[in-house]
Parts: sequence; C-alpha cells; structure tokens
Amino acid sequence: MSITKPKNAEYLIAILILSLSLFGCLMVYSSSSHYAEQNLGDSMFFFKRQLLWFIIALACGFGAYLIGYKRMLKYSSYLLGISVLLLLVVLFTEPVRNVHRWLRIGPFNFQPSEMAKIALILFTASALAQLSNQIRDWKSYISITTVAAIVCGLVLIEPDIGSTLTLSASIGMMLYVAGAKGRHLLTAISGGSGIIALMIFGFGYEKDRILDWIVGLLNPFNSPYQVKQGLIAIGSGGITGSGLGSGGQKLLFLPEPHSDFIYANIAEETGMMLTIPLLASFLFLFYLGVRVAMRIEEKSGKLIAFGLISLISISALTNIGVVLGVLPVTGLPLPFISYGGSSMLFSMISIGIILSVIRESNTITNQEKYRFDRYSLRSRWYRRSHISGNSYRPQAYKRKT
Repeated sequence: MSITKPKNAEYLIAILILSLSLFGCLMVYSSSSHYAEQNLGDSMFFFKRQLLWFIIALACGFGAYLIGYKRMLKYSSYLLGISVLLLLVVLFTEPVRNVHRWLRIGPFNFQPSEMAKIALILFTASALAQLSNQIRDWKSYISITTVAAIVCGLVLIEPDIGSTLTLSASIGMMLYVAGAKGRHLLTAISGGSGIIALMIFGFGYEKDRILDWIVGLLNPFNSPYQVKQGLIAIGSGGITGSGLGSGGQKLLFLPEPHSDFIYANIAEETGMMLTIPLLASFLFLFYLGVRVAMRIEEKSGKLIAFGLISLISISALTNIGVVLGVLPVTGLPLPFISYGGSSMLFSMISIGIILSVIRESNTITNQEKYRFDRYSLRSRWYRRSHISGNSYRPQAYKRKT
C-alpha cells in the first residue's frame, strides 16, 4: 500500500492534523497554566479558548471539505475582494503592540491576513489554470504578480513581514510549478527583497530586531532576550525533558510560551523525544501534500494543494527556525500547535480544501478512466460488464448495423 496514493494520503493527512491539534491544545495548557492562574485567576483560561477554537476550526475545515475546492474557485475573486477590504479596514483600527493586525469581533480577535492568504492562493490557482501556458508571457505573469503584490503589500504595511514572506514564497512556488520563466521569478524576488530591505533599513521597521539577530548568530549569548530564553529552555530539556508541566522557563521567564515560542516549551518539557518527531511531522505533511499534488491532473487543484501545503509548512519551519535562533523573530505561530484562533481556523480550512482536492480529483480511478475511454457509455452491455460475477466481455459485442 503506497502512502502517496490520494486516498491513503487523505486519511494520513487527516489523522496527522488531528493529532497535531490535540497535542497543541495539551501544550497550550501546559505552557500557559501558570501565567493564566497568576494573571487571570483561571489556569485553564487559554486551554479552554484554544479547545473552543479547535472545535470551531474543525467544523469549518469539514465544511470546506464538503463545499469542495471547485465551488470555492468560482467565488475566489469575491473572497479576495473581501480580504483586501478587510486588510484596508484593519489599518485604521487601534494598534495592538504597535501593529494593525487584528479586528475585534465580539470576544474574539480576527486576523484578516490569515483569510487573505487562502483567498490569494485560490485566486492565483484559478488564474494560472485559465492562463495555462500563457504564464510564460511577460504580460500574463505581470497581471498575476501585480494582484499578489497588492495583497502582500497590504499585509506588509500592517506591518507583518513574517506573513508577507511566507505568502510570497508560497505564491512563488505556485508560479514555478505552473511553468513561469526563471528570469521572471528572479525579477519578482529581487523587487520584493528590495522593498522589504527599504522598509527595514530605510524606514527602520524591525531594524533593531534584524541587527540583534545578526549579533545572535555570531554569539548566541548576545541574542535577543526572548530567543535567549528559548534556547535556555531547549538546552535544559535535553533528550527526555523535564516532564510535562514541569518546565521552568514558562514561569514568567520566557515571553509568549504558549504562542510564538511554544516549541521552546515543548523542548524543555518533552526533550528531543517529541521535538524531533514534531519537526518530522511537518516535513512528512509537506512530503504528502507535494506528492499528492504532483499526481493530480487537474491544474487548479494541483496548484491549490501545492500552495496551501507550502504555506503551512513554510510557516511551521519558520517558527521553529526562530525559536532555534537561526531566523529573526517574525511573530508567526506554529500551525495547529500555538495558541491563536485565526491561525487554527484558517490552517484547518486550508487542510479541508486540500482534502477536497484529493477527494474530487480521485473520484475516477485510472482503471475506470481507461474503461470509460474504451467502451461506449450508451451500451447496456458495458454497464452489465461491471456486475460482479458476470463474465461477459463487452469487446466481444458488435453492434448490428
């Protein structure tokens, strides 16, 4: 049995995501219980909210699976338009920690950038499928990348460089798979890198964070406080860890132990026994998604699966790289693990869409396709040949003229 066959991969991806999400809920409780009890009077405050978001996200992901990616493609332009509107609205809201990323809806905070990621990938896949080989033309390439640049630009000025980079990388990989020319991709990468460099070194956004990261690479003892505490947590965990709930860095030493730096808390409490399998799980998820995407013949479905699985995997590897100190602090959560409703919700919807691509692209097997191509669908004898125990061979039947 091959794990990369669409049907087998569908089950494996679903089981893997459910396991990661439930493990994430457990680690959110472990990493946040002390802080929640000291400041909010309820040690299970963050755990209960994360569990609620998991249930909501699971329902929405299942809904996306039932709706199917083909129906979503029909409304991808409308979804993208709504996302752009929300990205504009959020810029005029009250900043939180000096950034404009959240819209408050009742008791919940919502990040429009998470919705924009999915909408842009759906729109780009639809446009690339319609253009087909025309993507190698400069004008067609510019038309698609301009839309992507507008969305990424709105996310960038929130400001959110981490989400901008992961979304840009995913779109770039989709363009590469669709057959865009290398020099066109190189032009887009150069232009995007120049804009980000201008924001950092020209306007000063996160300049200190980048410089501190460079200093930390040269000498880990001079790393930023959050990164240093994360490395201490990882180092103290060793191979087996200190035990679930027994971590010391979460006791008000490590900032955001249940959010951006939850991987450090996992390393301290469970050691390499779980951190390495956790990293391997995201790599295996990427492997499954890419292999299945390559087997899908329908172009838009192939690009959607490839784009969404790339987005999740790049975000996960970026978060882990930040905790390990090899990447600058970006503020990206660890998908399905970190505390956060928007991340959980739209990551689960992304998985639902990927599973719908697998389901809808696998409704007719290669063997059935061969039979449909060879025999006439109007023949009653063709339908009889599929009845169990019937030894009649339709090729022996000749229609009388």
